[in-house]
Amino acid sequence: MHCHRVGINNVLMTMQPDLSALDDKLLDGLEFCLKAYDLFDLVMAQPDALERIRIRKDVVEKKLVEELLPIAHYVQHQYRAGNRFQIQWSNGSQPYDAILFSPQSMVEKAGKPERIMIEATSALHPNDHVSRRVGHEDGLSWGPRSVEKDPKTGKATTKAVALGYLENSSELAGFIIRMLEKKSAKNYPLETVLVINCTTFGIMCDEEWKATVEMVEKKNLHKNFREVYLVEQLRNCSVTLWGGSKNRRTEEPTA
Repeated sequence: MHCHRVGINNVLMTMQPDLSALDDKLLDGLEFCLKAYDLFDLVMAQPDALERIRIRKDVVEKKLVEELLPIAHYVQHQYRAGNRFQIQWSNGSQPYDAILFSPQSMVEKAGKPERIMIEATSALHPNDHVSRRVGHEDGLSWGPRSVEKDPKTGKATTKAVALGYLENSSELAGFIIRMLEKKSAKNYPLETVLVINCTTFGIMCDEEWKATVEMVEKKNLHKNFREVYLVEQLRNCSVTLWGGSKNRRTEEPTA
């Protein structure tokens, strides 16, 4: 088994990651997830895998981390018996990232829209990319909150920062709210799911995640969308914020 895995890794190392298996392809929901995870495995098999994931200079890694993996998380959350939908992701400048095509049984018996637009975005600190670069180049980063520039060398540095009770929650909620405000101004169709990839640094306890969600809900900005799906992939935290009253909250097919 070990030899078989080594052989697979050697093959992957000779392949260059690209988006062709996913771009503009109509796929079953679980097949979409499989191809997204295959792409992740391919990236991680490269000699410079960590740099690719941390720095994201290439469009492949950027789309993988910021769109494909968060959407795959949402797909796995929704896909089930009776709701075996198809999805088509596109790497382009269209006003959405993917279209979810509902199965006919959900359309006829549960009133689910035939097509649901999916837009993926990120809620993170403005210095997140700098912090990732510092961590990659120096082997350690204290996070994006304390990014400074060395006056002599011009090199970015970070330092440890102490946070008070629920400051972590308040900060992340602020980033999510600002992204909701930005996306709400674009007047997406009602049947749009906004997937927000939440990036935190350091420890976030269950209580802090719950507090974050409550702070976001109080603003009611999620009502501008069919759903807002918040996901923090590193800790596998996620929650669905349902949209306005016109959006169905339960759409199970009836007998």
